[in-house]
Amino acid sequence: MVQRQQRTKPELEAICLLVLQGQFGPNHIGHVEIGPYSGPKGWTWQMVEAGPDGFKLYAKEAIDAVRIFQENFDLKTTSGRA
Repeated sequence: MVQRQQRTKPELEAICLLVLQGQFGPNHIGHVEIGPYSGPKGWTWQMVEAGPDGFKLYAKEAIDAVRIFQENFDLKTTSGRA
């Protein structure tokens, strides 16, 4: 299993927000929400929303933009497990 750095939900959301605002502009991306995920590649989180309208307009591009962070960071929970 791949060892990834642990990040809290607010930390991951802030990272994703900065990246997406840089790519699509702050008028399209004002917030990002992530949620737990368990699926292929052992990822522990996924982006569930980016708004106000960015996720609707750029869903595939937004998901692709944060994929590198999914590959490198795990969602840290209060119990220390994802």
